[in-house]
Amino acid sequence: MLPKRSWRAFWQTFARRAYRQREDGQIETDYDSSVALTMLDPEVTPIPDLSPLFQTLVSKPVLSVHGALSNILSIDGVAHMRGLKPDLHTVEVENVGHAPCLDEPEAWDAILDFLAQVE
Repeated sequence: MLPKRSWRAFWQTFARRAYRQREDGQIETDYDSSVALTMLDPEVTPIPDLSPLFQTLVSKPVLSVHGALSNILSIDGVAHMRGLKPDLHTVEVENVGHAPCLDEPEAWDAILDFLAQVE
């Protein structure tokens, strides 16, 4: 568990990554918030099969940084990716949803290890 001061720094960093301040001082999201619409009702908007897109990466080194609490990329999804690419590098970030900020210690360590291997 992070000390209270660390949590404050974490949330300030998170907010700065996800939002921006406009010239008029208003705060707005700094990402396409309509991405969530695909998750509302899979019967209305079926979740697309991204396997063909992922298969274009099978000859490349790939690291999957998976938030353990993600409601978008499940453990089964990571397993499916590994089935398509057995040499897939993976790390799971505990207590994080979708997507990790990448500054979590386990994410950062995995990224550094991955980069050292693919240099």
